[in-house]
Amino acid sequence: MNGSEQLSGTGKVSNLPPSIDPAPSPLWPRHLVDLFVRPRSFFSRNLALGHTPSVVLVTWCYGISNAIDRVDTELLRSELGRPRPGWELLGPLVAESWLGFWLWILAGGALGGLFLWWVGGWWYRLRLRWSGAAAPDKRLARLLLVYSSFVFAGPAVVAAVIRTLAYPNYAAAYAAEEWFSVLPIIFPFWSIATSYVGVTTSDEMEGCGLVRSIARLAVRGCVRPGRRSVCFLE
Repeated sequence: MNGSEQLSGTGKVSNLPPSIDPAPSPLWPRHLVDLFVRPRSFFSRNLALGHTPSVVLVTWCYGISNAIDRVDTELLRSELGRPRPGWELLGPLVAESWLGFWLWILAGGALGGLFLWWVGGWWYRLRLRWSGAAAPDKRLARLLLVYSSFVFAGPAVVAAVIRTLAYPNYAAAYAAEEWFSVLPIIFPFWSIATSYVGVTTSDEMEGCGLVRSIARLAVRGCVRPGRRSVCFLE
């Protein structure tokens, strides 16, 4: 039995795509539209979800969005007069120079992506087992996690690119009031639904325990003090 047949642990055969398959890229525009708008269609297609460049990109995007949130947190702490030790020296290098900002979040994003894949993936699979899946495939569980994470991480990275083009530095972008500042609030909740759809595609697992488990897994720190709210899917 391959990875795609083991996810549900219910004895049913799932037709989720296998971890690695010579199939279309999940990052093609039409497939990305499915991921964000029709996640059931995305996860039911025979896509190469395990294609290494695609996995690296979506996982790195999660890490980058996480690193951006950490910068926001430090800027907020500075506004409140409670900066962390060392931020007075590091902060100007990150917040007042786009080069420093992108170097920081790309490096931090790589570490955050590794954490999501190994630790977050292990935790995600453990929650699936607690929810009734007898033996979820390790790799497939991680793939479901990183692609559902991309639902909120991708827009966060796109927003950072837009700000890079529109503002002289990240400090100015942080201080500006933008209409798309509400997006970090919307997309994480949709990623929860995407995660649930990914798990239940083809193998509708009974009971509400799975819904509660995925919700607890997906929502972490959704409301943070200050004007910015960011969720992490871990």
